[in-house]
Amino acid sequence: MNKYVLTLEDNGKKMTALLIGLAAVTVLLVAGIVYHGNKEHRFERIRTALLTNFSDMILCEYDRNKDVLRCTSNISRVLAVEQTQITDFKQFIADSGLVHPQDHLVLEDMIKRHLKEGETEKYEVRLKAKGNAYIWCRLDIVSIGSKRKRILVIKVTDISGEKKKEMALMRKAQRDTLSGLLNRGAFKDQVSEYIRQSQGGCLFLIDLDNFKDINDRYGHLAGDESIRKVGEVLRACFSARDVIGRYGGVDFFAFVPGRMSRDIIDGRAADVIRAVEKITLEEAPDLHFTCSIGIVSCEEGSSFRECLKHADEAMYEAKSRGKNSWIVQ
Repeated sequence: MNKYVLTLEDNGKKMTALLIGLAAVTVLLVAGIVYHGNKEHRFERIRTALLTNFSDMILCEYDRNKDVLRCTSNISRVLAVEQTQITDFKQFIADSGLVHPQDHLVLEDMIKRHLKEGETEKYEVRLKAKGNAYIWCRLDIVSIGSKRKRILVIKVTDISGEKKKEMALMRKAQRDTLSGLLNRGAFKDQVSEYIRQSQGGCLFLIDLDNFKDINDRYGHLAGDESIRKVGEVLRACFSARDVIGRYGGVDFFAFVPGRMSRDIIDGRAADVIRAVEKITLEEAPDLHFTCSIGIVSCEEGSSFRECLKHADEAMYEAKSRGKNSWIVQ
């Protein structure tokens, strides 16, 4: 009997030892799994951070309910933002100057829109870069999550290079190829915008005198060179803030924003007259250039069409008085 009891005790001790051993092995296995999991997770974080820093593309997520924006760490390398998490994002946008003032409405629309899960949108806005200059960025948006927790995942890409090419093509399309000045449509749009903004200004309509004689005597190549020379003269007579264009044929126009006194208007017209008189052509050294100018003040509430009509009347009056002069209407 005693022997049997001893055997049970021995077996009990062995079983306890075995259980303790199994428990220890289990703990070690779990610890190993957790360790390797943490190690892999840590490695993944490091890898993601390195890949992010090698890229100019910024990834963000916007929590609509909490009004919190979280972004990858490279945001501070590209944009004028120091933190990767921005709370009260709407207020931050209003106060920080991160978004160009003219693009605030675009961003507000992005935040307000209730996209369905998986629905995507694209926006183009100007954001303040590290050096405080604004750069064009494309925002690719995708909505994820439930209605209660809707997240906007945002990919921010610098598209300044694309925009420069696009704007260069646009400027080229707005230019008269012969004179290098704005074409009629682009000139009209810019002047109309000045008038719409209640800035007003003076419109100069400039016509090259006796141009048909130039074509008839010296040919169309000389005529084309004359137009190029007039373009150069007008760029020299007017400032960079002034709008200068070619109406068509040998009619040119210039718009000076803001109010001008009569003395300044007369002085500018005289400068143009003198500069045109100095134009010379190798093909026609004996040719003498003159022009007639009609000038009108474009006041608030007027239209480009009305201003051009009055400038045209003034220009023809200058021609009727002997050409090579100007009339202010």
